[in-house]
Amino acid sequence: MRKRGFIQNALILTASSLILRTAGTFFGVYLSGKIGAAGMGLFQLIFTAYMLFATFATSGISLAVTRIVSESTAMGVPETGVAAVRRCLLFCVSYGLLAMTALYLLSDFIAARWLLDERAALPLKILSPSLPCLAVASCLRGYFIAVGKVEKSMASDFLENFVYIGLVMLFVDSALPKGLAFSCSVLMGASTSADILSVLFSLHLYRKEKKLYKTISPPKGIGKKVLRISLPIAAGSYVRSGLATIENMLIPRGLTRYEGSSEAALARYGLVKGMVLPVL
Repeated sequence: MRKRGFIQNALILTASSLILRTAGTFFGVYLSGKIGAAGMGLFQLIFTAYMLFATFATSGISLAVTRIVSESTAMGVPETGVAAVRRCLLFCVSYGLLAMTALYLLSDFIAARWLLDERAALPLKILSPSLPCLAVASCLRGYFIAVGKVEKSMASDFLENFVYIGLVMLFVDSALPKGLAFSCSVLMGASTSADILSVLFSLHLYRKEKKLYKTISPPKGIGKKVLRISLPIAAGSYVRSGLATIENMLIPRGLTRYEGSSEAALARYGLVKGMVLPVL
């Protein structure tokens, strides 16, 4: 039964990932047709900076939750794992709020000094409230994977992606006449709204799960255990994310020297990052 469940969950994850990536690729084509290659370049630059803060917000908590809950379930005390998730959620909210505050306060500096495009400042501020949602969703995803109910995690991912696509298709045409900066702000507003709806749905599913077990206090030392598992993973993620951010900031600068125009360089960058790489 365990082997069958493992294979079933693996198939669900694989099929869901393929569907979401395919939808994302076609949506990228649609979005590129609306905001152009330069718009896609600015869009990708904004997400480059955002993902650095998103890495801090999640900080390896998902794997820590998966491991702790899996151990508790294997020992026949699943209620201990559920209690541990409550403590992990506190970590996630704390990390998420810190990341949100930092991104909001630093958005003008990041846009002007890192991305060399002040149009990115407002979209980054609009994205910042999604960071606590991202952190909580990461924690809940780890829980659903641990208890073998990946379909609930994937349902949240589908909701997030298709709400985002729907909101963009609904509002992008009216945003385009107001300029690229405003259009990207609308796109980021759609992303933040989708993240909020998705995490609320995940919390609803988790509350239904939690009712199946009796409520107990989190085990002693659970905070140290979470940090012991998550911090080494987080450290590696910080390094990888930092290097990726530096790389993605250097590419448009190099293209600007080659193209002789920042807008042309942004368009070339958007073509590669927003269209070519997603297809690959």
